[in-house]
Amino acid sequence: MGSSLSTLAYQIEPDYYNYTGSYSSTISTACDSYTLSFTPMTQAEIQEVQFWERVDRGEASYDDYWTQDFLLDYQGENPRKYLLLFGSADKRRFASKEEADASMTTISVPVWKLSNGVKTPSTMSLTVHTALAQDVTDIFTEIYNGLGAVPHPRCGRLLLAGSHWTPETAPYSIGPDSSVARIFAEHGWSWGGDAWEWDSDISYGYHDYMRFSYMGG
Repeated sequence: MGSSLSTLAYQIEPDYYNYTGSYSSTISTACDSYTLSFTPMTQAEIQEVQFWERVDRGEASYDDYWTQDFLLDYQGENPRKYLLLFGSADKRRFASKEEADASMTTISVPVWKLSNGVKTPSTMSLTVHTALAQDVTDIFTEIYNGLGAVPHPRCGRLLLAGSHWTPETAPYSIGPDSSVARIFAEHGWSWGGDAWEWDSDISYGYHDYMRFSYMGG
């Protein structure tokens, strides 16, 4: 009695699931029934749990945390991403344009193009960091294979990111619940539609609906 549902959820939480219910609700009477909601962890979250289990068994140490590959699939910057891109966890940018150019490669990815309202398969060439070439290829391939409908963004006002944004009519607009935003997020990329917003009110903050950032900035 009086215990929070979240406390109860943590006591019975299945392996590799996250509690997604209310944290403020409490058990009021022994006669009431309650529903506890859980969602499966992502593969990266599972790998992180397994890492800490290895730490508990003495098979790894805390110092190994920032070298783990699961961090590559987490949004925002972290030392593992910097190590991937620059060869050092302490390096934040290329020293010169020449160094940056030498780290780039051009890839071809599958895309859908619209012609008179009809989707047609095509390809597009992109120049990306060599270390991200496979990741970007996988992202566009997943979008291409799973994009059953063209996504639309939520209603609101576009701030500081261009003058043309028509969510009700623009077929290439990207929304928070679209497969495009979801797939990029699963690969550790942040979407400009909500990465820099100040709060849930879309009229505040900086929104760039056509931008994805591997470092989240």
